[in-house]
Amino acid sequence: MGELRIGLPPIVAGRFLSRAMARFIRENPNCVVEMRMGLFHELRTMLERGQVDIVLGPQSLADPSDSLDFKPLIDDRVGILCRTNHPLTVRHQVMASDPEAQVWLAHSRGSLLRQQTEAAMIASGVKSMHIVCETASIRSVLEIIAESDLITTMPRATTASYLDSKLVFLDFDHPQFHRPLGSIGRAGSPSNPIEDRFLSTLA
Repeated sequence: MGELRIGLPPIVAGRFLSRAMARFIRENPNCVVEMRMGLFHELRTMLERGQVDIVLGPQSLADPSDSLDFKPLIDDRVGILCRTNHPLTVRHQVMASDPEAQVWLAHSRGSLLRQQTEAAMIASGVKSMHIVCETASIRSVLEIIAESDLITTMPRATTASYLDSKLVFLDFDHPQFHRPLGSIGRAGSPSNPIEDRFLSTLA
């Protein structure tokens, strides 16, 4: 019998994790898994208070000064997402003036993805973002983008399974879109075989 308590941002808790989690539960039937969702400040608090054993999230959550360790898993690089037939998809090269001229759906103000998006846009030369909608719901983001001319940003790897015929990432990149995703734990915590087995399913 064992227990695994995981903190997760909403996008990581979606389809990206589902298959690995199903496999882990199948292979460890005596382990009880608790998945807790939250924004970055909520996840850090859960970890600091011992309410979760690990957090799966971006490296920016793991500030070494807070005695947190980060183990990388993938580069969940951020990209600009839009509907498949959006006018920008036919551009040979998307320039900074293009996203600046668009109407945006933004992630909630408390999210790391919102902060990273705004920093990357400024670094890319985008002077302003015309935001008409904000939400913390990943499902709402994907459904609204698929049915409108709004654009948004999403992490590429954890969004890949949602990219059916309705959604596509634009060919627009910047070093500030770099987003290592991994496991975050309290520094000095003893090795946990259950955590190790779980993380091996994501490798």
